Amino acid sequence: MKVEFLLVPFLYNIMAQMRSLKTTLLVLIMITLMQGCGNREEISDEMTPVIQNGIIRSAMNNLAGEYRFSGNWSGPMLAKKAKKFYRVIQHPGAGFQFYAPIKEAYTLQLKTRPNQEPYELKIRHKIYKVEKRDQVLTLNKVEIQQGLNTLEFIPSPGGQIALEEIKIAPRRLTRRLKGEKPGKQLFTPARLTYYLDPETQEALKLEFDPGKQEELTAKIEIQSELGRKEFTQKMTGKSFEILPIDNSLQEIRIHIPGKGNSHVILTKSLAPRVKQDPIEPITPAQTKNVKNVLIILLDAARADRFGAYGYTRPTTPNIDRLAKESIVFEDCISEAAYTLASTGTLLTGLPPDFHNVISAFRNRLDKSIITLPGLFRAKGFFTGAISSNPYMGKAYNYHKGFDHFQELFKEQKSVMAETFIEPFDKLLDKAGDKPFFIYLHLREPHIEYLMPPPFLGRFQEKYTQQSRDLQDEANRIFHHGTGDPADLELLSALYDENLLYGDHVVGQLLELLKKRGLFDNTMKVILSDHGEAMGEHGMVGHNVVLYDEGIHIPLIMHISGYSEKAASHTQKGPALTSDLTVTLAELFNLDYPYKEFSQGKNLFHLPGKRLRISRTMRVKHYAGYRVDFQPYSLYFSPPNGPGALRLFHVGNDPGAKNPLAGKEMIQRMMFFKLARFLENSSRPHFSREAVKLDKRDMESLRALGYLD
Repeated sequence: MKVEFLLVPFLYNIMAQMRSLKTTLLVLIMITLMQGCGNREEISDEMTPVIQNGIIRSAMNNLAGEYRFSGNWSGPMLAKKAKKFYRVIQHPGAGFQFYAPIKEAYTLQLKTRPNQEPYELKIRHKIYKVEKRDQVLTLNKVEIQQGLNTLEFIPSPGGQIALEEIKIAPRRLTRRLKGEKPGKQLFTPARLTYYLDPETQEALKLEFDPGKQEELTAKIEIQSELGRKEFTQKMTGKSFEILPIDNSLQEIRIHIPGKGNSHVILTKSLAPRVKQDPIEPITPAQTKNVKNVLIILLDAARADRFGAYGYTRPTTPNIDRLAKESIVFEDCISEAAYTLASTGTLLTGLPPDFHNVISAFRNRLDKSIITLPGLFRAKGFFTGAISSNPYMGKAYNYHKGFDHFQELFKEQKSVMAETFIEPFDKLLDKAGDKPFFIYLHLREPHIEYLMPPPFLGRFQEKYTQQSRDLQDEANRIFHHGTGDPADLELLSALYDENLLYGDHVVGQLLELLKKRGLFDNTMKVILSDHGEAMGEHGMVGHNVVLYDEGIHIPLIMHISGYSEKAASHTQKGPALTSDLTVTLAELFNLDYPYKEFSQGKNLFHLPGKRLRISRTMRVKHYAGYRVDFQPYSLYFSPPNGPGALRLFHVGNDPGAKNPLAGKEMIQRMMFFKLARFLENSSRPHFSREAVKLDKRDMESLRALGYLD
């Protein structure tokens, strides 16, 4: 496929809207230039559609299918003995949706937990009594409508329904419910839905094998933000392309006809596009002079409280001085709004839903997972870490790959930043002449606010000396506050003072490198694991905050001899926590094994537009998710029914204050991207190991405010 075949239709569309001859000539010049780029590399990605052919196999624990559930369902729960997931319905009004391509009879299989009492099922005006644990029902054609159908589950008065499985299929395909997987077979009639982004020069290349059937003609509908188009396409076994109709986001629906048990095979489903040059490309040639890596993480440090990110209070003078000679990544977000999952991602480059360390009392890192420090150690580096937070601790196997791993919270209840100086000095002694990879996890500015004067009292006058009253007041506002503006102002000032104290110690750590003559040959990275809300959007703290105050983190990289001379000290491309993992692996030629699963990209070649997914802790069996795909952000907060999805336009509404209405197609596209991510993460990539927390771990977590 030639480049101009993809691009010219967009430009002709622009030309049709232009009246100026001068502008038209400019566009023609652009076409000529693009035609001259015909040798640029074309890449193709496998493109997954939404398949709707009437066959539903529900996964009770996979939120990718959450849109099917409505009303009073519980979250996914795991039966310990059977080790199967189930959901509970205790009140009427719980619905389950399925799509019927045509009006025909359906078979429904229901499986509940043992000793289930009878309940009722309603579809349209028909009510069925369900009295068996394993029940098979026939839904007659008259009860089915073409398109979306809803099953309503009605428990007996005072009772409940505990469902383990729901399977639905057209009656003609009932055998498909017995565990046989369709694979690439599409049982017709069916509807496929794809989403394209013309800004990345995507097209859609498809190929179907219709088998021995007569020639099929598919109906294709393209809906964009700007227009709509319908046409037909013969499915002859040859590949064909579908081009976007304009330069806005596209939803493509392919309706495939069929009869009886007929099926077609989707043999090719690709999104070919021309490989783009990176926006603001930079090449770190001078990194060959870098011998060591030092990562300093400030816990709960939100980016917009750093001077390097535009904050007016002088909270980070030492880091700001370093930032002036560093590369500052302006738009970096954490892949989790809480420490446990986000540090797991930093160590592995894997999204939280893949490395599985997402529950404080259930899971730790699987022993088979290869970590970033492990890769450095295999390369001959000395690897060391010092941590102030049990969520970055041995209990979760986060020491894997480190030669030396010191848990300061095991030595004292409350770890202050200055406690790091002596252990860091000793760690450098341990490294000796070997190159080192060292990770320091400071607690500041995370609550408790234990900073001493003169940091305490710098931005507020109520507390100038440490006291029990100060800690009680901060904890009251943080955990039980009413949102009173005066309280939030005090909390914000205390947070800033704690950050200032943390910055002071960072300055001392950097000075230690200089005294030892290690500053110039050590790459320094300053970042955070997540942010901290201070009343924005009515929330305080983190864990469940997916707005920018909760996950927009600083990422500052200093490479002596390189970053001072970089063409731009600020990089505006969208970045993620795992980008650092992937970048270090590439810069130091480490054999990183998880590129297939990681969201990470090389920080020196960030695209101008990309998919980014972040998550919260689980609350009542559910995690919340944020999906970024410029210029939109989608917030998914199950099980809030219609309110579970909120869409924002980041460019027009950077504070995410005004949810968009009337953008159902964009919302469907964003949720599809999330659903595909969740479906991939639900596969058993790595086993789940149980975690064991000791008394010291629990005491430290309590001091950090995680436990009552």
